[in-house]
Amino acid sequence: MKLRGSQAKRPDRHFGAPTSSVSGRHRGAFWFLWGAETVSMFGTQVNLIAVPLTAVELLGASELEMGVLTAAGWLPVVFLGLLVGVWVDRGRPLPIMITANLVRMLLIALIPMAHLLGMLNIWWLLGVALSAGVFAVFFDVAYQTYVADVVSPDKLATANSRLELSRSVAQLTGPALGGALVSVLSAPDALSLDAVSYGVATLLLLPLLQRRRATLDQCGTGSGPDDPPPALLSLVREGLRFIRRHALIRAVVVAASASNFFISGVMALQVLLAVKTLGMSATQLGLVLAVEGAGALLAAAVTPRLNAWCGEGALVLASLVLMAAGGVLMGTAAAFGHGGIWLFLAAQLMFGVSGPLINISLVTLRQRLTPKELLGRVNASARVAIMASLPLGSLVLGFVATAIGISSTFIVIAVGLALVALGALRPMRRIPRCVAP
Repeated sequence: MKLRGSQAKRPDRHFGAPTSSVSGRHRGAFWFLWGAETVSMFGTQVNLIAVPLTAVELLGASELEMGVLTAAGWLPVVFLGLLVGVWVDRGRPLPIMITANLVRMLLIALIPMAHLLGMLNIWWLLGVALSAGVFAVFFDVAYQTYVADVVSPDKLATANSRLELSRSVAQLTGPALGGALVSVLSAPDALSLDAVSYGVATLLLLPLLQRRRATLDQCGTGSGPDDPPPALLSLVREGLRFIRRHALIRAVVVAASASNFFISGVMALQVLLAVKTLGMSATQLGLVLAVEGAGALLAAAVTPRLNAWCGEGALVLASLVLMAAGGVLMGTAAAFGHGGIWLFLAAQLMFGVSGPLINISLVTLRQRLTPKELLGRVNASARVAIMASLPLGSLVLGFVATAIGISSTFIVIAVGLALVALGALRPMRRIPRCVAP
């Protein structure tokens, strides 16, 4: 573990992380990682349309139940994120990623199995969402940390852009594929593809595990018996302290956390809006949601150049403004009923463009500015701060929608996002265009 007295005894933290891009015999590590994450992303996009449709169409979920279902997937971040960051910093990101993928494969497969046996209900969905969310925390923290192991600092923006491009392509094609599968099979049965994607992603990560073992055999096993690890809470506090004291990272974390509170309402309510208010079929919904992927694909392709031109702070602000505009369009679409499909589509395009702008900027800043011995904990601490607002927002906005209706709730979301953008204006302008590694 790379901490104070044992910094020289952490060979796997330097696995494939050389002076140029990715060096020597570990040059292919990033490509395996990229391939595995790309496959998993496609399965996840099917999940994002199949699970809500299962809840709405098959189980008749209400606005509040949709809010609870959305929150269930994010709650584990709040309760486990900081501890997972310590675990990852102890030098085991790759085995954590493989284990998390295998467990999520089994959990997702429980949904079509329960449907086949006639056991599926909203509580079953909630249980799977909560359990899969636990292992998503492990995977996401380990994955963001492992990228910095196999890519040099000067290539991080490019690597993160490639990963975001894969996410964008998945967003472009995954919902249409998911909608078609739901139409041909059923929403629960379509989730079998998501389960398969986790299995394929695991197979692509296994060669990296063999490389890691070879590296450990050559370089040693880690800290010695006379070098006891620091107390768990002190390790957690180090990550939190770094974010609190680093003005640049703290500013983007606060902005992302506040915006996620309102975006969680979009995720919780958009399927209800599309199916119940706008009258979309599963195929139509998949095609419309694919527009978000088209916007994300475009944004991911140009974000590295935009970062170099105007800086991360300006891109975070642009992302927040686009989110607010998307919220206005969603609220307007709800008011128009069946005639609001085109406004819904335009809103998806804005949400799609905004995602890569803020995601790439956030992740790249953390990876560049954080010492490697702290990166797992800083990633985890930032994710806890950013993601903790998701379950809270889903629940609160689910209650709001029950009280005032979906159309008015989306206007509330738009106003909230506009206020977040206004509050972030000053700190984002202080972030320099180029931040040295």
